[in-house]
Amino acid sequence: MIERVYEWQFAGEWYSIRRRWSEFKLEALRNLPHDVAVSSGYSYYLKNDPFKQEAYDFLADVVDVMSRDIVFEEEAHVLAALLTFVQHLNYYEERGEYPRYPAETIIDQGGDCEDTAILMAFIARRLGYNCAFIHFSLKDRGHVDLGVAPNFRGEFSGSFWRHNGLKYYYIHCNGKYRTIGEYSGRWGDKARIEPVH
Repeated sequence: MIERVYEWQFAGEWYSIRRRWSEFKLEALRNLPHDVAVSSGYSYYLKNDPFKQEAYDFLADVVDVMSRDIVFEEEAHVLAALLTFVQHLNYYEERGEYPRYPAETIIDQGGDCEDTAILMAFIARRLGYNCAFIHFSLKDRGHVDLGVAPNFRGEFSGSFWRHNGLKYYYIHCNGKYRTIGEYSGRWGDKARIEPVH
């Protein structure tokens, strides 16, 4: 068994949760295909995570830990709380492309930009939101984050990209303490939108 301790801050309070994960599960995740994004998009990793129920159960426990201090009245509040959890995961620079499955990112306690974007998409879809991967490309490197479409007018504010009639509000999945819609402009205004299916 692998023991992990997760710590994050939300609404001025620090939280932590301890979890033991099976080494078998992590090994099984490592043996799955990790080169599918080129042809199928990152949605593949959300749909094909064999341990998605364990990941959902763990994220529900994360919300339960925060629920001791906070009353969550809206799904957007739960989304913002889980965003801070994801933003407190470790950032791992990778050589080449190695997109992680949501459970893999949780067990590894982090990943690079596409890994945390995949995890946030996993969370947003579970909460009933339409979302899309936002791909930025600069001369020397690329970057991926997430956009989430509001379920009702005025639910989110800030920076967004339009695609097929929806406004996808920017979520910076690796930057601590960034809120939904908060975009620094670092990656420019041009982006490719990949809706999550």
